[in-house]
Amino acid sequence: RFMHKWLMKYTTSLEMEGKRATGNAWGELHLVRRVGTGRMKRGLSDAIED
Repeated sequence: RFMHKWLMKYTTSLEMEGKRATGNAWGELHLVRRVGTGRMKRGLSDAIED
C-alpha cells in the first residue's frame, strides 16, 4: 500500500513537471478525481458531478 501511494505521487509529480506550462487545471482535475474515487468507495456521491 505504501509503495503504491509512493509510485502514484512520483508519477504524478513527473507528469506535473512536464505539464507545468498548462497551469493548475490538470492538477485540480487530478485532485477532484482522487477525492471522487475515495468518496465512491465509501458509497458517497462524487465530489463534483460532470
